[in-house]
Amino acid sequence: MTTPKKTSFEVSAEKRFWLSDGTILSSLKELDNAFGKMDESVWKHHVTKDRNDFANWVEGVFQEKKLGLAIRKAKTAKAAGKLVRSKVEGAKLWTFF
Repeated sequence: MTTPKKTSFEVSAEKRFWLSDGTILSSLKELDNAFGKMDESVWKHHVTKDRNDFANWVEGVFQEKKLGLAIRKAKTAKAAGKLVRSKVEGAKLWTFF
């Protein structure tokens, strides 16, 4: 099994995330970029009261439990994008969890 590289937060082809609009993501950087231009219908497809596909992917594939928890609390794609960007850029945001 291939594990993502912590420095780049990239995954192998079989662990990529497919958005409902057909966009394919293979890194946290790409997730951040997608959040920045994401249509609300895509967000609502992947985030419901019962599930959060983005948080599940981040936790399951990248083993980033704190980031996943934070994404679960985000109410919009823009807010989730700020969290992912902070992680990718190495901010110390994650110390308060």
